[in-house]
Amino acid sequence: MTTREDLRKEFTISTATLNNWYRTETIDAPSNGTHYTEQEYLKIKNNILNNSDKLKGRANRLHASDSYICYLGITDGNRKRLLEQAVEIGLAP
Repeated sequence: MTTREDLRKEFTISTATLNNWYRTETIDAPSNGTHYTEQEYLKIKNNILNNSDKLKGRANRLHASDSYICYLGITDGNRKRLLEQAVEIGLAP
């Protein structure tokens, strides 16, 4: 049996995010109120990892798969391109 806390830790999400996922029916709440069966847990895990964009958004950068460059006030096009090139070759994080 797996708890809500286990699910929260597995995906590095906040309790508020988990509650929002229940409210928006992104995932089902545990059938018995406190614990998931192994089958329920695996279904949720597979759904989130394979079919959901929930962990790819701005709010959860740990699991994000797309890169995003924050220009921090750089408005000049040439400087933006230089920063993009630096990131591409690994000179900048």
